[in-house]
Amino acid sequence: MSLTNESTKDKIMELVREANPDNPIQYVTDIVKKFALEKLNDKIYNCNICGCYNQKTYLTGNPDSEILIIKDIPNHIQFENNNDNSFYFNGYENNMYEIFKALNIDPNTLLYCNCINCLMENNRLPNKQEISNCHKNIIGSIIKTVNPKAILLFGSVPVKMFFNTTLMTVRGQLLEINGVPTVATYSLSYFEKIKDFKEQSIIESEYNIFTQDIYNFFDYCINTLNIEL
Repeated sequence: MSLTNESTKDKIMELVREANPDNPIQYVTDIVKKFALEKLNDKIYNCNICGCYNQKTYLTGNPDSEILIIKDIPNHIQFENNNDNSFYFNGYENNMYEIFKALNIDPNTLLYCNCINCLMENNRLPNKQEISNCHKNIIGSIIKTVNPKAILLFGSVPVKMFFNTTLMTVRGQLLEINGVPTVATYSLSYFEKIKDFKEQSIIESEYNIFTQDIYNFFDYCINTLNIEL
């Protein structure tokens, strides 16, 4: 390690000593969280491993959030509206705002990313190698850096990424990703896709299951994990 780096570390240590926080590690972590998110987004921007990197979504939301929401793959509507924000909801997804409102949760207090950051050509699903690349190079880094207390997954692709199984085998169950409590439910755009070929009664039933999954997740976060929202 260079003398310059040692000198920088000494200066940081001295500043922390002057602040004299009860928890020095947490104190420093809280300070650098926003910068850490910027570095993660730089990593997303510069990634070209798969070659499908013309349009991307980025990690967005509250860097201090203890909850990480990992959405399914981005869709073309999102980019047609010139929005690379992974918090963005469109179409049927707008119902999420109503769910957050019913739970008395400000969606801006949470942290969001897509499981795959690149828009796939012709809205195709990512292949096995692309899912693996995103997991190893992007999403894994996000989870390690953010260190959330709970993770909510939307859709089949993040379930395949982390558990190598189908959504219906694990939906609504309490799972773990690197020791972090995790719940998976339907994709936010799933109901938009099925509206023209499934009976309304079935759609309503599945939507009730979807909302209950989300209620159960946040209830667990608040009352078991003691996460403040």
